[in-house]
Amino acid sequence: MGKHETGYRRMERDFYPTREAWVTEALLSHLKIAPEAVVWEPAAGRDAVMAHQLAVLRGVTVKCSDVEEVAWHGAARHNFIRAELPQGWGKVSGIITNPPFGSRGKMAERFIKAGLAHLERGEAAMLALLLPSDFDSAGGRRKFFADCPRFSAKIVLTRRVVWFERTDGVRPAPKENHAWYVWARTDRPWGPVLLYGP
Repeated sequence: MGKHETGYRRMERDFYPTREAWVTEALLSHLKIAPEAVVWEPAAGRDAVMAHQLAVLRGVTVKCSDVEEVAWHGAARHNFIRAELPQGWGKVSGIITNPPFGSRGKMAERFIKAGLAHLERGEAAMLALLLPSDFDSAGGRRKFFADCPRFSAKIVLTRRVVWFERTDGVRPAPKENHAWYVWARTDRPWGPVLLYGP
């Protein structure tokens, strides 16, 4: 969720599950993830919606964690921003999540820092976060994007994410644009690429 007035109260812990499968598909259409890959969803939420999508759409093994309990086999109760792997976990192929945004995007920044720490230590090969499409515009975030050799792609979503189902018969009209931001362990000497999906 972002800067526009939505008419909804802000959800506790910024819990906005990514219910629409096309959002995850837009990312996966640009990523090469091997069938034997292990993907970590570190902000899975109660129902692990995106984890289900990753498992169904790509057939990969998905490990889940969250700061609260998750309804997913083998899920860990774990605070991702501590930048450590859950106890007993080995390396993962990638980290994919819709992180909590927090006040002025500060929690999302902490997720980026933690994810980059996993890349630097070789615990993950890729990090992909779903964020507002202008998240990389702030000068103070340049260190995560323009000045970060790990930043490899921005996948702009050409549709708007519907976060809430309406029950009043009115068609949802979301106001916020989003993008997937992708960092990789391997430096890209030609710089990050701009992609679109779906």
